[in-house]
Amino acid sequence: MGKGKINPTYEVTPRHRYEKLPEKQYGLEVYSPPGIDPKTNKPWREDRFAEDVFIKRDGNGTIVTYIRCTNRQVIRPPCTQYFDLEPAMQLDVYASYSRWNLADWQRIQQVATEAILSFRKEKS
Repeated sequence: MGKGKINPTYEVTPRHRYEKLPEKQYGLEVYSPPGIDPKTNKPWREDRFAEDVFIKRDGNGTIVTYIRCTNRQVIRPPCTQYFDLEPAMQLDVYASYSRWNLADWQRIQQVATEAILSFRKEKS
């Protein structure tokens, strides 16, 4: 999760620049490409390569969950959720699912965490 910041100029193309939207969604901060593509006269957010970013921060402002979801108009628009299991384990985890399941991000993270931690070998 790095230092918990989004680089607003990650790539040259405007579809990869992000601005924070005023409303949270499912308890997550939402970042989206701002502005209009002058070639198509449509919002950059609707570009076939554009993605929305969803962030959950802890009380210190550090990112604890990072989710990228495509804005493509497909049957099951994919999302990828990233989180780590520290301090329980030094492990980075990612889960992929349809954007239609984004509302369940906390449950997805909880179930994945429980499943992974169940493989730990108990010290004897």
